Amino acid sequence: MIKVCKIPSPYLLIDFIDHDIVKPLLLKSIEDHANKDPVNDDGGIITRTDYYNQQDLPDYWKILTPYIKPLVNKAAEILDLSSYGITLPWYQQYYMNDTHYWHRHPNSFYNFVYYVELPDDAPPTVFRNPFNKDQTHIPPAKEGQVIVFPATLNHCSPPSQSSDRKTIIAWNVQ
Repeated sequence: MIKVCKIPSPYLLIDFIDHDIVKPLLLKSIEDHANKDPVNDDGGIITRTDYYNQQDLPDYWKILTPYIKPLVNKAAEILDLSSYGITLPWYQQYYMNDTHYWHRHPNSFYNFVYYVELPDDAPPTVFRNPFNKDQTHIPPAKEGQVIVFPATLNHCSPPSQSSDRKTIIAWNVQ
């Protein structure tokens, strides 16, 4: 016999204090320097991402690092992580009907998603109960926030119905 015992899965929503300053710099860096390959595979359709072409620290991460360090340190303190490493980041830009299917990041502790651009009519990350696939949760994330959640939690980016672009920068903590 297997008994399923459920506990709520916590996540953090953190306001990115200098979002208005950093946003235009990040978007310009992505436009000028980042790999712009689309993904169209079993994981969905994402118009622009550098996830599969990571080699060195991207320029947008160099811009973001001074702002991210205190944010990650504070999150690590809240999450009781005494030591951790940060993976290479990646960006994703979603346009109309783009989606990223259900997936996890099983070799990490937590996933961080910074919503650089999140139009009101574009979906944030959605979580799914691993014991009941019909049960989902949509966090109240907004542009300029970072969501932090257990990396083994099933999550997706549902198809965007927005005519405006959604841009995220994500990384894992191991």
